[in-house]
Amino acid sequence: MNKNWDSWWRVWVSPRLVTRQELAKADSRDRAIAVILLATLGMMVNYIVPRVDSMTFEAEIGRAFVGGLVSGPATLYLYPKALKWVGSWLGGKGRERDLGLAFINGYCKPAIVTGVIFIPIMLIAGVNELISMLLGGLYYLVILPWIIVIHLHTIAVAHKFSVWKALGALAIVMTPLFILLFVFIFFLNTMY
Repeated sequence: MNKNWDSWWRVWVSPRLVTRQELAKADSRDRAIAVILLATLGMMVNYIVPRVDSMTFEAEIGRAFVGGLVSGPATLYLYPKALKWVGSWLGGKGRERDLGLAFINGYCKPAIVTGVIFIPIMLIAGVNELISMLLGGLYYLVILPWIIVIHLHTIAVAHKFSVWKALGALAIVMTPLFILLFVFIFFLNTMY
């Protein structure tokens, strides 16, 4: 297998090793652009895969494209800052760059691989209730929890602390975001 693509598959079983190798690589302008594109693509796939049955597939692609273009770079900019700040309370030593790469390797790459597998299945089988139920179940019960475990390991490597501290940092960062999301959804639902 090509060395450039090897980390895409190994991150599923060796997230710590892959993250250490990525952190050791030299920075470059081309690499920075690639990281931004990966974040954007990862967030695009994040919009598509769990919502197989909610709209027509074409509408989902359009929504994912717009959502990913906005949320990918924004997440890549804000999320590492928040993780660095919260992780430092727990004794973490990670830099923003390290935490950004942890986000790419621990979340975006697995999300993109999931999309590469799921999207062709959706296109070939069509979007029907059975396929939607099976893919949704597989995604929410198996793949998403494993992606979270992978991401926790990459955060732990970037911050040079335990996975438990990574879980605490992630929970502290994500809790306010979930509260804001629920408030936003509540107000959106009361308006219509």
